Amino acid sequence: MKSLTNQIEKENMTNIIRLASEILNGDFKNEVNLANKCREINNLRSQSNLEWKNDPFITFFRLDDDVDYEGIPLKEDVRKRWNQEALKKLNLKLKKIIEFYKEDILKSCKTILDKYSKIK
Repeated sequence: MKSLTNQIEKENMTNIIRLASEILNGDFKNEVNLANKCREINNLRSQSNLEWKNDPFITFFRLDDDVDYEGIPLKEDVRKRWNQEALKKLNLKLKKIIEFYKEDILKSCKTILDKYSKIK
């Protein structure tokens, strides 16, 4: 059982590293895509029992929390069913959230790669 847990945590960390790398190599024009990647990092962190309060994961936890608080849908199938005028307003909120966290996201992704890519 312990080896299965270790395997899952290793896979989760591999995915966290991949996502951090994708974020660093991408741009910030698609806020929904970026927010989804940040949310996925936060979810994988949670599944791996990594503490959210410690750098670098606090940024992803806070961004995910802010997106949830504002009620911004991120899943494509959900976004398609939303009223488009309401979605435009929520997209503006998402853009502001991303702008607020931009520097911290980049710093956190760099820290993840520096700290965890050697462990893989």
